[in-house]
Parts: sequence; structure tokens; C-alpha cells
Amino acid sequence: MVDWFGGEESVPELIQRKKYRKAERLLRDQFQAGRRDADLRLQLADVLVLDGRGGEAVPIYMGLADELARGGHGPRAIAVLKKIERVAPGRGDVADRIARLLGDGGAAAAAVEPPPPPDPIPAPLEPAAPVAVPPIGILASPLFGDFTSEDLRAVIGGLQLLTFDPGDIIVGDGDEGDSLFVIGAGRVKAFVKGEAGRYRRAREMGEGEFFGEIALLYGRPRTATVTAAERCELLRLERATVESLAATRPRVREVLDSFCAARAASTG
Repeated sequence: MVDWFGGEESVPELIQRKKYRKAERLLRDQFQAGRRDADLRLQLADVLVLDGRGGEAVPIYMGLADELARGGHGPRAIAVLKKIERVAPGRGDVADRIARLLGDGGAAAAAVEPPPPPDPIPAPLEPAAPVAVPPIGILASPLFGDFTSEDLRAVIGGLQLLTFDPGDIIVGDGDEGDSLFVIGAGRVKAFVKGEAGRYRRAREMGEGEFFGEIALLYGRPRTATVTAAERCELLRLERATVESLAATRPRVREVLDSFCAARAASTG
């Protein structure tokens, strides 16, 4: 796409100007030219949603989530499935996929040969048929490792999907905190204040890593400022959700408390 000044308009620029049909055509042209990466397909589905055509985006999201799961990108697969929940809430097939992703911690993954993925951008777009996905233990993180499958499914059901652009402040040092974040896609940077009052970068985190567990459980102020290093999709778990789950599933709180104590001891 060429603008009035003779330059090529990028997909982000087209989206910013709400030229969603042009952005879609550009993405489909790139696909036909041989580009097949997950980012392109995800961007296409997002553009369809922005254009009010969420029904067409769902099969793309479905196929992409299955492919990410087979590739071991559990948090990103969950983030994609959460997008489907936004577009088409209450779909049982989304819950079924989450249940299969939880699986048995990955024991069957090596034994099952995954089928080839369907055309990720079907034309015309049709509802996606269920795809067999080997169990992979979706959030393969020590934070979630001791949950039963049922408890983990309940926790994942309470996750909220948030998107941040590069440079956005996700949490600020000293802010009141009541939530934990799992990185579904992208990278974030954490900065802590030194003795002289200057901030220094403490660490960088990527897909599957998390932060904010102390704020989640104990409501303490944030001890670092965390910003998006690139476009990020984060899964947020709020304390109110944990307390609600713990009312009927006490082990949810017990597991998180135990993990936080062990993490504090290892970093102290």
C-alpha cells in the first residue's frame, strides 16, 4: 500500500489509521508470497477482529493456538485462546482445548505424532475442526507445577489477557499491587531503585516468565517498575480471583503461598 507521499504504508500504520481492509490485504499478500510465521497469522486475526469480523478470526486463532501448543509455547497458546474468549465468549471448544493443553504434564507429548496443521488462513474461512494436541503441561513453570489439573484449569479460567505496546509501564515501583502477570508473548524489563534514587535495570523477562506474585498474595506495594520492551501480551491473575477460587479450592492458595516462600528464600 502506498500513501499520498509515495511511501509504503506498513500494517501497523494502516491499523493506526483504521484502514483494516487494506491491512488485511497486505497481510494476505505476504502470506501468498510465502510468509507463514505465527506473527503474521496472529496479526491477520487481530485485524479481522478490529474490522468487526471476529467470526472469521476464530478459526485462525484456533489453528494458531494448536500450533503454538505443539511447539511448546503454552503461555502464548493460552493468550491466543483468551482472545477467542473475547470474540466468542462461552465457546465449549475453547475450554476443551485448554483442558487438552493441561494434559498430564507432557508425558504423552513425546509419544504422539502431531498431525500436520491445517491451512492457517483458510479461504473461505470456515469453523476450525478440533485438532489433536498432545498434552504439554500448559504453564510449564514452577509457579504452577504443583497444581492439580482441575485447580490449574480453574486458575487459567481466571486469567485476563492484557496488551501493552513498547515503552508502556505495566506496573510502577511503589504502586499498590494485587495481581500477578504471566508473559504470554513479548519481553518486559524490570527496573529497581538504587540507594541514590536512580533506577537500574534488574532483569529482562520473556514468554512463560512471571512477576508480581508477592503483590498477588499479600497486597504489598510493587518493588520494581516493569515496562514493555516490545509489544507484549500478558496474562493477569488478580488476588480477588485467587481468593474466590480458594474459597472452594484451598489448595490454590496453599500452592501459591508455598511457592512464594521458596522463591523468597532462594533470592534472599
